[in-house]
Amino acid sequence: KRDWMSTGRRPTGICGAALLLASRAFNLNRSVADIVNIVHVSHGVVKRRLDEFANTPSGLLTIDEFNNVDLEESEDPPAFQESKKRMIEEEKRKRDEEKAADSAVNEFEPLRREFEVELQKRLKNSPYAKMIVGNIADQGVPELSKASCILRDEMMDTVFELAEEHSPSTSQQVERKINETIKSDSNNTEGDGNLDLTGIDDDEIDSYILTDTEASIKSKYWMARNSEHLQLMAEKRKIKEEAQNIKKEKTTTQPQRKKRKPNTNSALKKEASDPNEAMLQVIKEKNLSNKINYEILKKIEEEF
Repeated sequence: KRDWMSTGRRPTGICGAALLLASRAFNLNRSVADIVNIVHVSHGVVKRRLDEFANTPSGLLTIDEFNNVDLEESEDPPAFQESKKRMIEEEKRKRDEEKAADSAVNEFEPLRREFEVELQKRLKNSPYAKMIVGNIADQGVPELSKASCILRDEMMDTVFELAEEHSPSTSQQVERKINETIKSDSNNTEGDGNLDLTGIDDDEIDSYILTDTEASIKSKYWMARNSEHLQLMAEKRKIKEEAQNIKKEKTTTQPQRKKRKPNTNSALKKEASDPNEAMLQVIKEKNLSNKINYEILKKIEEEF
């Protein structure tokens, strides 16, 4: 059971190889076809098992040594050895790729620094870009950091593409191209103030329009810059709404006052010609009693 031939896979091919070696070792005339008919495997399987045995230390021994010497060490299965070999080769390939990548990065590091310096100069010409460059680290907005990483990756991809397409003097050519672009932009700034659209195609115009992702990043940056003002406005709006609600509650809970009945007799009141008539008008307005006939009293007063 300690031998790997008994477990892990079908041992028919190994048994066939062992039968062939034993028949040859003891001078028995047995061919590969005879072994194949017994173990029911193909010729190729038996041949592979013989090659695998030949790669072991036991395959280097003579017949007498093989019969007399005990095995001091065991061998791993061939499948395990192949897997281990592929793993070692894969690790070596990864190490070689990492070394090549590190050497490429170190080679283009001076060019990257020069590119970043020129890019910073271009950015500082725009007030909005200068504001972002000066405050992007203080905000801690993850979207802005992600955008910066994307910009850096695109810049490095451009550098590597130029390096693959051109000769070893790529750094000098890129530097010269950047300087020419900057000089041409500085010369174009002097003019009559009109916008020159010569040589600008639709794709370039589309690049000036913000995408949904860029608009979202700009919106979040604006919100971060004006968060204090927005919070103050929200507090004022909340205080105003609370005051309106309190005023509305007071008007609904306060009892309604009874409206005074308008005096219809006051509109018909005339100026009294004498004190007696004035006294009668006052008594009639006050309606001192409903049981007194004021007309009869007036006639009596006229008789006297």
